[in-house]
Amino acid sequence: MLPLYRNIKKRRTELDISQQELAELVGYKSKSMISQVENGTVDLSLTMIAKFASALKCTPSYLMGWEDITDANGVDVMARFGDRLKELRKAQNISQDELAKRLKVTRSCIGNYEQNNREPKYEDLETIADYFNVDMDYLIGNSTEKQKNTVLSDDERRLLEMYRNDSNFKEMINRLTLYATGLMKGVDDNA
Repeated sequence: MLPLYRNIKKRRTELDISQQELAELVGYKSKSMISQVENGTVDLSLTMIAKFASALKCTPSYLMGWEDITDANGVDVMARFGDRLKELRKAQNISQDELAKRLKVTRSCIGNYEQNNREPKYEDLETIADYFNVDMDYLIGNSTEKQKNTVLSDDERRLLEMYRNDSNFKEMINRLTLYATGLMKGVDDNA
């Protein structure tokens, strides 16, 4: 049997995902297809291998047996997620409760993430990365580059240039930000 099929089953059990859950994540109608995949009786296209990798929070190369999900020191890269999340949360000076509200999860979920007792689903990881405006690879410890590679529109580029080069504009934006933050705090407090 190819390592692909063994690694799919191994990764699924590591993440404590049922065959039915995995079937739904990759677009199959029933767990019997996952059973067939794990037994090596179904050939997977490259597209399906990519879907499995996404659902199992790893790379296609890992599933194929070409790489491990540990770094050079043998540390599971997802084990860094909790540390990065806590670092980002504290840098923005927000509590676990506040972050939980903003992400629409429980406070205990955030606590479990930060203590590395729980790993987020791919969609949740994407939501957290978007919230903090960081690359998902940074969030899970695969990269030291925080910023996403984003493409700015002409208007965004012009505003950024004005902010960087015009001290009056920068002061106005800073005051507006403080004002808006105060308004939002009032809204959050009344909610």
